[in-house]
Amino acid sequence: MSSYIVTLAFRHFGLKAVHLDARDVLITDNRHTQAAPNFAETDRRLAQTVPALARDAVVVMGGFIGATLDGVTTTLGRGGSDYTASIVGAGIGAEEIQIWTDVDGMLTADPPSWRAATASR
Repeated sequence: MSSYIVTLAFRHFGLKAVHLDARDVLITDNRHTQAAPNFAETDRRLAQTVPALARDAVVVMGGFIGATLDGVTTTLGRGGSDYTASIVGAGIGAEEIQIWTDVDGMLTADPPSWRAATASR
């Protein structure tokens, strides 16, 4: 639902945006709450869908959910939204993905910088 709201907000502010339901492209097995992606089918669907949509608009897609080949909704489990970003990024050959998270404070992916910053306290 939140990804659809973001799509509508983008449109409201003048961006061309299209919502892509993850269940249409992220295909998994049927292990609900910990589904494993079917990478071959997911990559095929991403390649068939995303480039055409991205030519004319910003593509907005939520994470965490997928679907079986039969169309039954599944969930990827803890960390599933970040995992979805990685799967989609790899599937479309993205140069980078960005994952933004609401946390208290600041996080870094550069442990040497963190150690230096905390050592100076």
